[in-house]
Amino acid sequence: MMFRSKKTAVAVSVAALLNSITAGTAWAEQGKSAEKAVQAPEGALERIVVTAQRREESLQEVPVAITVLSGDKLASADAIKTANDIVQFVPNASASATDGRTRPRWFLRGVGTNDVGANTVSPIGIYNDEVYLNNVYIQGFPLFDLERVEVLRGPQGSLWGKNTTGGAIHFISRKPAYQTDGYAKLTYGSYNERGLQGALGGTITEDSLAGRISFYNEKRDGWVKNLYSGRDVGAVSDQAARLQLLATPSDELEILFNYHTRRLDGDKNPSNYFADLSKAPPYNFGYEDPAGIDVINQVGDPTESGEADGGSVRVNWQRDGYDLTAITAYEEGSRILTGGSAIPVDNARSYAQAQSKQWSQELRLTSPTEESLSWILGAFYFSEDLTSDSASGTVAELPTSVVGRRGTFYERNYYQQDTSGYALFGSLTYELTEQLKLSSGLRYSTEEKDFDFLYTVGGARGTVRFANPVEWWLPKSVSTALTNRTDRKKDNWEEVTYDLTPSYAFSEQLHGYFRYAHGFRAGGFAISDTNTVNAIDPEIIDSYELGLKSSLLDDNLTLNSALFYYDYSDIQVLVLQVRPGDPNAQAVLQNAGTGYVKGAELELEARPLEQLKVRASIGLLRTEYTDFPTIRSGKPDNAKGNAFSRAPERSGTFELDYHWPLASGASIHFIGDLSYRSQQYFNAVTQDNPLLEQAGYSLANTRLVYLPANSNLEFTASIRNVADKEYAVLATGPSNNSVRRVFGLPRSYAVSVTARF
Repeated sequence: MMFRSKKTAVAVSVAALLNSITAGTAWAEQGKSAEKAVQAPEGALERIVVTAQRREESLQEVPVAITVLSGDKLASADAIKTANDIVQFVPNASASATDGRTRPRWFLRGVGTNDVGANTVSPIGIYNDEVYLNNVYIQGFPLFDLERVEVLRGPQGSLWGKNTTGGAIHFISRKPAYQTDGYAKLTYGSYNERGLQGALGGTITEDSLAGRISFYNEKRDGWVKNLYSGRDVGAVSDQAARLQLLATPSDELEILFNYHTRRLDGDKNPSNYFADLSKAPPYNFGYEDPAGIDVINQVGDPTESGEADGGSVRVNWQRDGYDLTAITAYEEGSRILTGGSAIPVDNARSYAQAQSKQWSQELRLTSPTEESLSWILGAFYFSEDLTSDSASGTVAELPTSVVGRRGTFYERNYYQQDTSGYALFGSLTYELTEQLKLSSGLRYSTEEKDFDFLYTVGGARGTVRFANPVEWWLPKSVSTALTNRTDRKKDNWEEVTYDLTPSYAFSEQLHGYFRYAHGFRAGGFAISDTNTVNAIDPEIIDSYELGLKSSLLDDNLTLNSALFYYDYSDIQVLVLQVRPGDPNAQAVLQNAGTGYVKGAELELEARPLEQLKVRASIGLLRTEYTDFPTIRSGKPDNAKGNAFSRAPERSGTFELDYHWPLASGASIHFIGDLSYRSQQYFNAVTQDNPLLEQAGYSLANTRLVYLPANSNLEFTASIRNVADKEYAVLATGPSNNSVRRVFGLPRSYAVSVTARF
């Protein structure tokens, strides 16, 4: 359907201008059965139903900043592998997995964390089938057989299971149904990539029990040549599976069982090192790369392995329009990282292992929506047992020509943290008129953490030897005398968080809202640069957002926008500290004083032709620390005026999907997407070193899909990072007057075949 008249075009322009000045949110991607949809005019964009406010609502009417991505969209995009990859379609968002595939650095609207500690709690809440995942090392799971993903931007301080200052991302699996369906997808690509995923679901017992089993298997060789070992590093082996059973013993009762598992093995992301010429004299023996980012010369190939298992039972009872929902869940995960020397001299080793076990219980009661007053009441419980054991050792001295050389040593950090939390929450929505609604949410949260720390150190120049080179990190393997230091801290935090949202329906196609939200992230404990335990205060955020959502041109165009401002205090920030006499910088978590975030977002989805869909988004962002006492180069300083890390001022996405029907009944789809991010800093304190930032860049991906006539097959050829852009996803340091940089994947190709049934 074409855009028709000048009068219509003027209306579109006026609506677009109004949206860009006021505010709104969310465009949505649809698939063949990926999301629940309200009936829409024939040929129009599908109207999407979401559960962002814990009840089914139209995406275009819910007064929340939200982006929705369908499972079919994610399954067909070969550049989408793990949970963090979705942010390429979300404005003002990033989530690089800088170590490997187990620890994304989630950021929404500039709010996030660079801390990679095992006890880090992200300000972005990650949920898998309504279950909150606290451990950052199980948040980078592979994506397969999904119904949709909902990305909520802004503080979620009332309805979601864990208070978060930045937002929440909810991954929703495709559920069992009483009809047989499924798919299988086979992929082969660059670097010997091999992928196989699929699902099968259907009736087990007529009208009372259905099941669905899904699986994912991916292997890929390395893409960076290590001249020292002769290996290609950066390899991945990732397997996951999910089993769901749906029981409906009556029309009023539904019970959903979910079990999932994952096994990951491979290399840590390859690191490149660059001499920091701003320091003198340069202490960078062997750190300079031989040639380009796809070649390194380092002893030891850092490895990563991880395991995750979990299960949940969701019971939902409906009676007279009321819904009582109980979700009981258990998750456990472990991760091991090993490392060697970053130079072509066998002088260093590292080892880190973390394990966590968490329980959660949520109970919700939801009222009918037909009345002018509707409400949700709930309670939430959470507990986690976490251990972290990390060690580093220098096993050989550097050549005497190197300035500031270090002797052999051994150092170990071990801690155990027990966390427990409780919350009571509720929300009310009152229809003042047919057009005007007032919604509010309230939550009381309390959280307690018990932190036990053991620090072990030993060695002087030339004295450390490891009796057991296989398990060198264990204290019993160290030959020299060791010194132990212990510390224990315990604290609890409580907060009342809330939000208030008036919304107004100007028409059936145009909805506006204002949202104020008070958010909170609990405090915690962190190991300092002197290997003592620091207490971290809770961070507080107050968010103000104005939004507008519109469906125009007979639902052939959705155009949504948002303006927002955050007042942010006691911000939990990772900084790099340099100890006197030590050339190595150490990452330390601390509280910054105050800061602000302000910005705008515009998202659209259009169908200007029956065969063409276009989606686009623009994000504008300005962040600044207004007070940030810290340490720079061993001296007290204040980093006020600095921008937040990983917060580019401009970001955007553009995607088109063109469908060619062929005379034979077959069809061809061309799909292309382009994303852009302007300059961003990786360091919150040092922002005058070009090695610690990434200039603006664009990434493009393309796919060509062939659908044969009268067939359930789908053939796809794709190119990722079409322009072969070199871009960093991490920069740390300087250490030894060198900066470590981790780069994104280069251009690659893939072909796949999918069978649906």
